[in-house]
Amino acid sequence: MTPIILSYNEILHFNFTNHFVVSVLDPFSTLPLKVRKHLELHKVKYIQMLFNDLSFHYENQEMSKKFTFPTVEHIKALDILFEKKLFYKPIIFHCHAGISRSAALAYVSYAYF
Repeated sequence: MTPIILSYNEILHFNFTNHFVVSVLDPFSTLPLKVRKHLELHKVKYIQMLFNDLSFHYENQEMSKKFTFPTVEHIKALDILFEKKLFYKPIIFHCHAGISRSAALAYVSYAYF
């Protein structure tokens, strides 16, 4: 598996061949319409994962309740993809900027699978 990491902007200009996409979004958000239409136009299969972009841990319990952290369930969702042999396809991981959440998932996927 060779992961490809992109931002929303970059995915709009990507030339899909036989890719699978993992979209990482903020909780309570949806994939931008332009991105969704672009994926549908190219008949790209994708899943969405919802968690916040956090680079530190909140010690304050009240503050941490305001955010959705990555969980084991997110990794299990990736595991299901790999069980379905989707790892033979190039996988694109993307988030808003294509820097932290998508890169982290790509790293975990590459290391784990």
